[in-house]
Amino acid sequence: MYINNKSLAIACASGSFKGVFAHGVLSALESAGVRANAYSAALASVLPTAWATIGKTTELGVDYWLVGWRVLQQPNIGMSQVN
Repeated sequence: MYINNKSLAIACASGSFKGVFAHGVLSALESAGVRANAYSAALASVLPTAWATIGKTTELGVDYWLVGWRVLQQPNIGMSQVN
């Protein structure tokens, strides 16, 4: 979907689990049929943004984030160990 024949670029930058927000926005846009001409990402938003470029953001699902959250709940585990 293009809006008024204009190009659309989407930039996502987030650290830690704030990437869940970017993932949600990208999923909502994809569900509405909105595709960008260009995407940019950093940190935690890289994977959902990469999936958005191929139209598969909604397939990634919330399980991706829940696994990381479960790892983070373990003793002596910080964000550096959550991959």
